[in-house]
Amino acid sequence: MERNNASLDLVRRKFERISPYLDEQTRRIWAATEAVALSHGGIETVSKATGIARSTIGRGIEELDSKSRSWRSRARSLRGFSGS
Repeated sequence: MERNNASLDLVRRKFERISPYLDEQTRRIWAATEAVALSHGGIETVSKATGIARSTIGRGIEELDSKSRSWRSRARSLRGFSGS
């Protein structure tokens, strides 16, 4: 329980500092990144700490996963590119 409270407080403090600089998309991606880093219970913790809906954080995680797959695919295709 103490770890959860510490995580909640840490995420809350981080969010308070960074939130003025985030738009809707970057807020969702930041929240998703925090949730993934916390692992088990991360979505719930980030949601409680920030007020961002769990479904929004879930969408952010999906976006991160899809961008990651897209980047890996693009990087593989660029390996064979000679530039000439």
